This record gives sequence, C-alpha cells and structure tokens, in this order.
Amino acid sequence: MQERSLATSGGYGTYFDAAQRFHHLLDPRTGKPGMGCASVSVLAPTALRADALSTGFCLMLPAVVESLARRDASLDVLVQG
Repeated sequence: MQERSLATSGGYGTYFDAAQRFHHLLDPRTGKPGMGCASVSVLAPTALRADALSTGFCLMLPAVVESLARRDASLDVLVQG
C-alpha cells in the first residue's frame, strides 16, 4: 500500500436517535441520512481523495459506485451493501 491511502466510511457508529434510523452521513440533496451503501472503502493515490470518495460513495447505490470506480484505474473500491 505504498504511495496510496485507504479510507472507509459508513453510517454506522454515529446515530442521532435510539432506533438508529438517522446517522451522520447526510445527503445534500435531501438533508436526510443517505440510504446508499452500508460501508465503502476506497484505496486512492491520496488520503484526501480516498476520504472524500468513500464518504460521497456511501450516499450512492452500490451499482452506481461500482460503475464510477471502474472509470478510474487509480482507485480500488470495496462496497458493503
């Protein structure tokens, strides 16, 4: 993993309600918690890119994330439903 950075994002761990329906990853289009992927890990050339993409990808459906990731050979992406 030399010269690369890994970041993982997911809605788990920081909830705003006891029923764990509302988490900290908010979709800017709706202002509500994203309902995309449970977790996304991104291996990228920089930490900034890995962190930004893993967070953004969490708000997208897994098929969309996988399609976008295939377009960039510098990325490795692991999506958990």
